[in-house]
Amino acid sequence: MIPFRSAGSGLRGRSGCNRCRCGRRPRPRTWLSQGGGLAGRNLPAAGTLGAFLLDSRRARGREPRHYQHGNDSGWDNATTFDRERVVENADLAAFLVLQMRELARLATDLGDPGAAADWSAAADRMRSTLLAELWDGERFVARGAHSGRTWSSSSLLDLMPIVLCEELPAPVSAARLRST
Repeated sequence: MIPFRSAGSGLRGRSGCNRCRCGRRPRPRTWLSQGGGLAGRNLPAAGTLGAFLLDSRRARGREPRHYQHGNDSGWDNATTFDRERVVENADLAAFLVLQMRELARLATDLGDPGAAADWSAAADRMRSTLLAELWDGERFVARGAHSGRTWSSSSLLDLMPIVLCEELPAPVSAARLRST
């Protein structure tokens, strides 16, 4: 669940309205209130980030998404990025699967079954791509987005897809546990 602080929750060190300083206490907000609640306002923003990664971070003719640079991953010194700069990596695919699953849950809670079905289908496709293209039978690998060459590294970044837990087939989970 996404942590948040509602207006008037002490963000400026006082109680009362944070907008006009009138001193009135704002009405409490529920996290998933209908009609523009926090999730209703943030779902489009989170969906926009997902759409950017899904649409703009894909090499022509390739399905997995890529990092333009190691800095994009937050692991800029990871050995995963030693061979090439633009890299398709399993951790990004795993992150996107988790994000799309959460977006599907939020869309369901907000009463938008169409969006929920779209995000669930996209998550299924991304998980399938992860297993088909970035799993070599023993471990997750990185792939040059333009060269197509694959490699493994000693970076912990290569282990991050384990966050998918039950989304991974049993043989994949078992292989990951044996290798750690």
